[in-house]
Amino acid sequence: MSFIFYISSLPGTHLITKISIYDKILHVVEFFILAALLYKCFDIADNKALRENRYFLAITITIIYAISDEFHQSFVPGRVADLNDIIADAFGASLILAFKLLRNLKKMSLVQKVHKKQ
Repeated sequence: MSFIFYISSLPGTHLITKISIYDKILHVVEFFILAALLYKCFDIADNKALRENRYFLAITITIIYAISDEFHQSFVPGRVADLNDIIADAFGASLILAFKLLRNLKKMSLVQKVHKKQ
């Protein structure tokens, strides 16, 4: 989160000229990684409630951070808050969590098949 905050704090004049699609790809990747790290933190937590709600917590915290990041950028010279950036951030967060959910469902399906054979 501190890396994202640092990058968001750079004035617009210090940034490479944005090409819209590359900017959105960077947002997706950045928040994909953040959501993956948050998911992992909750997945290995000692607290059962955190583990059980890891998908919800990871995506909620990531999206709230994305909104606060855009709000923060509205105060940085040469930067603006952009709803499309929040959408790209939420997509990145959703993407990693969809992968994790599908992987876990596949594991559960395999376990059920093994139990049926026994």
